[in-house]
Amino acid sequence: MLDRNGLDQIGRLGVKMSNSQSGELFQAWDLYESIIHFNWMCHVELGAFLAEVAGKLSQVKANRGEGGLRVLDLGCGDGAMAARGLSNCLVDRYVGVDLSQDALSKLMLRDGLGEDRRVVCGDIRDSVRDLEGGAFDLVISSFSLHHFSSMEKKTILGSISRSLSPVGRFVWIDVYRGEGEAREGYIDRIAEEIRNHWHQMPVANREASVEHIRECDFPESPSWMLAAWAATGAPNAPVEDGYRNAFYGSWAF
Repeated sequence: MLDRNGLDQIGRLGVKMSNSQSGELFQAWDLYESIIHFNWMCHVELGAFLAEVAGKLSQVKANRGEGGLRVLDLGCGDGAMAARGLSNCLVDRYVGVDLSQDALSKLMLRDGLGEDRRVVCGDIRDSVRDLEGGAFDLVISSFSLHHFSSMEKKTILGSISRSLSPVGRFVWIDVYRGEGEAREGYIDRIAEEIRNHWHQMPVANREASVEHIRECDFPESPSWMLAAWAATGAPNAPVEDGYRNAFYGSWAF
């Protein structure tokens, strides 16, 4: 799905993008901010679920006398989603990972993420490879894992699972395919959604967005996501099913 990593340079590239260009859309933020403004990708509803999960977890840690949350945010962008979700929580440590240095610079100026914050400009695959066991209470992945192959997702999920503390939760916010739906069918559906409902976005940018999705997005079905997480050997905590519509969903593992 089109996200902050996919919106870079769309206005400059126009409709026609090569494979290499489509994979290099990682810096600009004006179009992504318009998507948030018009709530086309349901950031309001998905952020509310993140806030609910983070609030419960924060209370658990407070009851145990363990201080604030230690948070890892994968594909953090400028930190807007995390800042909304953590606004009522004590945050002891925050680490954000993203490919956009411009976005990370904005994140460092944002309120609501605690005083002890660090950012990593790089690929999620590399950043999670050597995570310390039990280092984080909350791991967030917002519109980022769908860029990876199924095998890469499984590897990343394994690293996330190992990084969670005994009370830790993983919040996965992403696009998803319907059960039994082929990738091509999903792409046709999301292309129709963008063309017919993202009216405030110029037509050329809408078509460039569809082309990016066709080249770079590999969403999974909810059943695949749940099974892949279970295969990591994570503790058998109840999965919370958050906000979900026909394209975007949120889960807490």
